[in-house]
Parts: sequence; structure tokens; C-alpha cells
Amino acid sequence: MEVLDDYSLGEEQLSEKEADWKLFIGKKFDYYRPIWQKIEAGNKIQFNVYAFFFWSGWAGYRKMYQIYFILVALKLLSDYIPHFLNFPPPAASTVSILFFGVYLFWGFNANFIYYKHATKKIAQIKSTGLSKVLEETSLRNAGQEDMAFPLGAGFIIFILVLCLNSVLGIL
Repeated sequence: MEVLDDYSLGEEQLSEKEADWKLFIGKKFDYYRPIWQKIEAGNKIQFNVYAFFFWSGWAGYRKMYQIYFILVALKLLSDYIPHFLNFPPPAASTVSILFFGVYLFWGFNANFIYYKHATKKIAQIKSTGLSKVLEETSLRNAGQEDMAFPLGAGFIIFILVLCLNSVLGIL
């Protein structure tokens, strides 16, 4: 009979930092781990297709609420500034086309911004001196996913935009 070590076969040992990442990220840890390792190695720009297509919703889903509202504000500004400044329709369309660059910038930088957000939150939690169990719970609660926020906030913003469009006569 063969004696096995104390760890399970096939399980890779994680560093303390990676264990914290796993608690913070949740079920997508295997997706983000190599990306974040590349970021730490100096490769900060990597395209995130989910962030590109789901834009501010992705930020809200990843609990980056401040970034979510900044992105929504940028989009609303790009939509309404041409209207308030009485741009002719071709110029207003040009603003929308130029705003596509912001989408591209976000798609290429979202992973780095998420990494910075996570490392800041993890450091804040670890500096509080909580017990190991409370620290792990706090990491899970601060990170992982939140589908309710982008759906709820998105719905409220949608209603507010409809009301604003109605008042401005844009509909």
C-alpha cells in the first residue's frame, strides 16, 4: 500500500496572493489568474471581450461600482453633449463614432483596472487584522460577482434616460 502526501493529487498549490485572488475572483479564477500573472510580469494591456461588449455592466458585475458610474456618465455625456450644443446630425454621429475609441480603450484596459481594484481591496481587507475566517469571508464579499447591481442600476438608468429624453423631446 502506498502512502500519499497530505495534499490532493492534481491540485496545484497556490501562493498566499493567489489564494486571496481565488477568494476575491470566485468561479472565474482560472480565467483571471494567468491574466493577472501577465500583468504582474509587465504585460498590462490585454483585451477583455466581456468588458468590451458589456461595458459598464461588466464593471458593475465585478463590483467596481465607481468605475461603473464613471463609464455610464461618459456614455451619457457622449450622447447628450451634441444635443445640448446643437451639433448638426453628422457631427453628432461623429461623436458617437469617436466614442467607440473609449469602448476600445476600456476593452484593452479593463483587466488591468480590475486587477488594480482587486489588489487594493485585498490589501485593505488584509490590513484590518481580521481572523482568517472573517478575512476569507470579507474577500469573498468584496469580490466575486454581483449580477443584481448592473441589472438594477441599469434599469433605473434606463428609466431616467427615457424620462430625460421625453423632457428634452429627443424620442
